[in-house]
Amino acid sequence: MAELTLSEPFRSLKNSCETRCVAGCCGTDAFEVESRNIIGWIRENGVPRALLALNQLEEMIQAVHGQSGPITSGVDSFDLYWGESAECIDFLELFQRETLTALLTFNRPSALNVDWLTANQCAVRDLTLAIDETQDFERLPILADALEEAGCSDHRILNHCRHSRMHPRKCWVVELILMGLRMDPPPRSRTVPLQNRVTPRGDIISADVRGTLMGNRGRLHDDKQQIRRNFVGKNWILCQLNFRGRRREIMKPGLYTELFFLDEATGLAAGHRPCGECQNSRYSLFREAWIRGNPHMLIDGKISAKQLDEALHSERLNDDRTKRADEESLVDLPAGVIVLRSGNDRPFLVVEDVLRPWDASGYAAAIPRPSDERVRVLTPRSIVNAIRAGFTVQFHSSATSE
Repeated sequence: MAELTLSEPFRSLKNSCETRCVAGCCGTDAFEVESRNIIGWIRENGVPRALLALNQLEEMIQAVHGQSGPITSGVDSFDLYWGESAECIDFLELFQRETLTALLTFNRPSALNVDWLTANQCAVRDLTLAIDETQDFERLPILADALEEAGCSDHRILNHCRHSRMHPRKCWVVELILMGLRMDPPPRSRTVPLQNRVTPRGDIISADVRGTLMGNRGRLHDDKQQIRRNFVGKNWILCQLNFRGRRREIMKPGLYTELFFLDEATGLAAGHRPCGECQNSRYSLFREAWIRGNPHMLIDGKISAKQLDEALHSERLNDDRTKRADEESLVDLPAGVIVLRSGNDRPFLVVEDVLRPWDASGYAAAIPRPSDERVRVLTPRSIVNAIRAGFTVQFHSSATSE
């Protein structure tokens, strides 16, 4: 028999719904689990504690899920007995549903800002609907990225999406967004996403999701936000999405074209390097590793940013301006490199002993890494050497999900 114990703040939230004695004779009838009772508790305790209580609720649901025997709780918890785990989960999910309703009724802007639902061509909405339809909770880290890009900074929401791996039937963050959509659905975007997303091949495509890094190759668009060239100059960089509060109008006429990347591995494969200003520490690590890995390309043992860009540009393209991809044995490549396999146009990220198929929204499920295969390497050779020399590439969260 499993025993259910409660922690604060959920314990006090539970008390707000208890209307009869706790002697054990009333059972679930001792509780009026309704949003009107919970709103008063949220008013006294605040939205952050309510979000923490929701996390605790889901942890209890996870613990109960799959239990074969009855579930019980002590007098300090519910003083209740459930013959089957499903009965207990139904009761706990009732608390979850009514708490979410209370949150949205009491203070929706604090719990779920409507701007999160409309930002970036409604990326949060579309991802949430897809997760709900497929029950593919492995995409929750991608939802966290979309929420963060849309302006959400609440660590309770973001961490739950990124670190909670078990969702037996529901996820409270997904349910919160779905409830918010039913209350006030954002308009569907009627515009085609801008062509400003970069693939590991270096191509610039349209995609509904933005990515984790921004970059630039000069002014590539016209006054109608149409891409007219692939690059201007040799200074291809990777930047943070947010830096010192600076805000930009995307693809503003006459200014450089803001490009977006799934992650650092994608940007490096396309031939970009970390920016020396907004990513100064990453740039320093990259430059030092690049020097160690490419001594044959140095002048007096040193290299300037301009010389580094020159060297990288010589490796990006063939004479006909197609993406250069040198052939190499897959077994010899370090983690963080992106490759093309024979007979397959889809890029693959090398991660230790597996390969991860690349997609604009994240990496797909891992496949075993063959030990006897030659591949075409999209990541420029000198960057591969820098990785071998100690530069650790940063991946999108989907690259390491189960």
